[in-house]
Amino acid sequence: MPDETVRITRRHREWQAWAGSTADLERIAQLMQKLMDQRRDALIAVYERDHPLPTPVGKPDATEEDGRAFYEYLSYQQEVARIERAINEIRVATGLKVALTDRHADEVIGEADVLAEFDRRTYQVVKFDGKFPHSAFSERLEVKMERQTPLAGLSLQVTSVEPGWAKQALAELSEEIDHGSPWWGFFRTQRGSALFGMLLFILVTIVGGLLLTLVDWKASVESWLAPGVAAAFVLGISVSESHRPWLFPSIEIVNEGEKPKGSRVIPFLATLVLTSVIGIAINTVK
Repeated sequence: MPDETVRITRRHREWQAWAGSTADLERIAQLMQKLMDQRRDALIAVYERDHPLPTPVGKPDATEEDGRAFYEYLSYQQEVARIERAINEIRVATGLKVALTDRHADEVIGEADVLAEFDRRTYQVVKFDGKFPHSAFSERLEVKMERQTPLAGLSLQVTSVEPGWAKQALAELSEEIDHGSPWWGFFRTQRGSALFGMLLFILVTIVGGLLLTLVDWKASVESWLAPGVAAAFVLGISVSESHRPWLFPSIEIVNEGEKPKGSRVIPFLATLVLTSVIGIAINTVK
């Protein structure tokens, strides 16, 4: 009795944030198309192995009058046609589709060339979806990018009965996606959000301290220290939660060579903190 055991390999990975240009999107599409071509060829090879072409029988030039020879060759032709049709279905059904969804939920779906219609002002979701024939129901390859989401901005899913291909797809796509994964994506996690809120709390406290140096220091400290610290803490956490998705976008498509927003926010905040500290030091010395 043949072994009917099916082993399925599933791999999943997420990136909190991703930033790149339309050229980077095209590179992801090209890599996925290459992986899909490899899997398509492997699926065809498996089908040809399990369904070898029959040995020719009968006579190619036989007629109905030849009786058995005619019907044997007709049966042979029908079997060959069935196998070739199945292989062609695998070839046609296996490929890459790209779906672009804007903020109005309008969607464009097509081959990779639909990226030429990409509008970085209105996009909401970009999805690269590997399509497989119905017979390969266990196969899946998908990259999904979602804008303005509190969750991970980019997800990669690979499923296959061929573990070697699944691991290869995960490794190659992860390497390509990592090029656009910014270091500040950490601030989109729960721990990163808490840290960012604390940094804002420190910043507000420092700025508040700088303002206190402009008035009567002792009186200000006595009357405003406790409520000031509390207000700074609440303000820091509130700004962190409400503006974090805007300061650190889940997905950001930029012009070629342009820096993403997060890469501009951090240096700005660092400069503001440094300037505030220097200002306090100068006023304290005076």
